[in-house]
Amino acid sequence: MSSLLYRIVTDGTHEPSEIKGIDGTIFTEEKISAYRNALLNAIQNDDTERGNISFSPDEDIVFTETDEGKFISNAVKINSSNGEEYKLKIVSQGITVNDGDTFLSGTTVQFLSDTDSAEIDLTTNDVKISFYKTDSAHHNVLSTKITDIDHKIPVSKKETQDNEITIK
Repeated sequence: MSSLLYRIVTDGTHEPSEIKGIDGTIFTEEKISAYRNALLNAIQNDDTERGNISFSPDEDIVFTETDEGKFISNAVKINSSNGEEYKLKIVSQGITVNDGDTFLSGTTVQFLSDTDSAEIDLTTNDVKISFYKTDSAHHNVLSTKITDIDHKIPVSKKETQDNEITIK
């Protein structure tokens, strides 16, 4: 038998007072609460490291200063170390990408910055899937936990546009 751990986000009035197992065993409200709290504690305190994903551009990121005093990067792809697609969010102040703050890894993007930035700060979600076996052979738990992971992408160099006009 397996158990399903659930949590209803309400005022608490929808919690069951009794659950019957397949074999007819009655789980009282106290047993349900104690069991649920023990499993929640195990899940919420799970700090097991899951594959360290990193992100890097397919070529150096070079910002060029525009006539308006802003900086625009060359077109680059930000790839994940495991080759999977992730939604990345820019958290650096004053930097946008393709007129927004989010993009998918593996897609070609151009960054626009208000300032001469040395790096681009990103965040993405890390989904942890865990399987717990309890002391009893009858109860197993599969859980997911989503956490934000911070990443820094270095900017290689900055260039200024050459606006000189040569008159002959």
